[in-house]
Amino acid sequence: MDKKICLYRKMKTQLDELNANMNKLEAKAEEAKDDARALYKGKNGQASPPVRSGKGQT
Repeated sequence: MDKKICLYRKMKTQLDELNANMNKLEAKAEEAKDDARALYKGKNGQASPPVRSGKGQT
């Protein structure tokens, strides 16, 4: 088999594996975001965080 074709197939396989891993990580991140939002909402009774004053202000 031609070296160019072998290299192409190897790179394609690696990219497919990386894409699959990225999809898994994206799903985990989305789940963590949803969990954090639900936890925050459950504690505070609201969906968005409170407005904070600027740096150094109290």
